[in-house]
Amino acid sequence: MKRRLAVGVFAAAIGLGGLGGCGKTAPAAGEAVETEGTAAPDADARPDGGDLAAVVPEPPGLVAEAVADDVPTFSAAEWGVLVYDKDGVGELASGPVADVEVVPPVTPVKPRPEPPHLEPVLVKKPVIYLRTDASWDMATDITVSVTMNGGGRLHEVWPTVAGGVQPTHGASHTWKVDAMTRGACEAGWAPRVDDPPCSSLARPEACEAAEFETWVAKSELCLDVGGISAPALLYNGFPGNSGAPMAPVVGKAGTFANVSPHAVGLVFLRDTANPDVVTVVNGLAAGATVELGAGAADGVDVAKLVSEELKRQGLSPTEASDFMRAWTPLLSDARGWAVFGFFEPQGIEAISSLDFSPKPASVQRVMAFAVEP
Repeated sequence: MKRRLAVGVFAAAIGLGGLGGCGKTAPAAGEAVETEGTAAPDADARPDGGDLAAVVPEPPGLVAEAVADDVPTFSAAEWGVLVYDKDGVGELASGPVADVEVVPPVTPVKPRPEPPHLEPVLVKKPVIYLRTDASWDMATDITVSVTMNGGGRLHEVWPTVAGGVQPTHGASHTWKVDAMTRGACEAGWAPRVDDPPCSSLARPEACEAAEFETWVAKSELCLDVGGISAPALLYNGFPGNSGAPMAPVVGKAGTFANVSPHAVGLVFLRDTANPDVVTVVNGLAAGATVELGAGAADGVDVAKLVSEELKRQGLSPTEASDFMRAWTPLLSDARGWAVFGFFEPQGIEAISSLDFSPKPASVQRVMAFAVEP
């Protein structure tokens, strides 16, 4: 079985954008949502008939600074997915990588070998977006840094310096955005598999940057990163301290536990013996358990609920659509995952952190996880 691993923005997306939220009371952690029938849930309701926005009081991942009304601002947003194999080993990715015919580069570039204890990255793509208000000086330099925490290591970044080969990766990478223009970048901005940013990877066919343009179809800004045009920044890598947050409880068939030190948000659990049956849980505290099948039903529209959750957590419609283009194939695969859910802010920071100069008015980070059956 292929191991598909992703971390948000890790195969994540980082963007600059507005944030949304709500002030409603959250259901109790670990409460399973009962569903009936096969009809897909209403746009504004969970399978239990409740308001989708009522899961948590405020969108997780939000970091905000107090800013005067007359001060020009920019903001940032990121999404990505950590995909774990059935043994709980994961990689941070932006999204699944489609099968790609490998074309030998015109100028051969020696791929960088992976450490022997890590398999090549196959599924990832955290993406980082930038957004500005109307008065922002589009010629302002912005530096964006990502760090894999807990001993993690980056695998791929894009744009690379001058569109060249991948740097020798460690835990951190910094991009310098020289300027931005409003509107989409010209078509053809993403590198090809045979271009240096991809051909310098150990497995060029797994290059997420080559797939970037297929799921970021429309952008509000075009970034100038050292002369390379890009609608957003992309990275992926290997998390250092994050096993799968959800795992079966030994000796208790059909019971799952949140084995991470942090709470998790909205979670979907699929019965592998009957993949059409899905249990929806409104959140689990660290150490909490849930019985597979408690209140489960056929016909839960997981993709629709995930799309609504992305917007509730503060992604713009464009950013949420990008995520869904990247991840709907996995979400729609009845045998592609046993668990799909969302990290809370502490869990995201344990995996990776972002830093900006100057500081944005807000940063919205949305990171999901998937566990293979």
